[in-house]
Amino acid sequence: MSDIQPSPSAATGRMRGLVIILAAQAILMLAASVWFLFELFTEQPDSMASAIALFVLIVLGTVWVAATAVGVARSASWARGSAVTIQILQLAIAFGSFQGGEFAQPLVGWVLLISAGSALFMLIRSAKRSGEAEKAARERPADDEG
Repeated sequence: MSDIQPSPSAATGRMRGLVIILAAQAILMLAASVWFLFELFTEQPDSMASAIALFVLIVLGTVWVAATAVGVARSASWARGSAVTIQILQLAIAFGSFQGGEFAQPLVGWVLLISAGSALFMLIRSAKRSGEAEKAARERPADDEG
């Protein structure tokens, strides 16, 4: 019966692409944090308190994405929900990047949209495969008895 259950390594293998996307997002957020910190010291913000608060939020977001990447790599139960939340927030930022008049950054929007869409696709596909494997595992013992 142990061959009925999908192995943790198989589940981890299916999530490898998602881990790569999340790790890349974490690295890019780390780069954004460093860039923002550099800008904080080289430019004069309108409000230093707001700029510092924004920097703290960027750093917290970076830690969150990195922790989620590690959680997905370790197949932690909380990681899938965290990854979905991150990607939905990223989609919102992507859509905002296409708008905004003089502050619009369509290239940034496309990069965010493609990475979030790819990650959500992998998350949904993985959930579907896990559900199918669980269903098959439940149905097999019933087939053997009959």
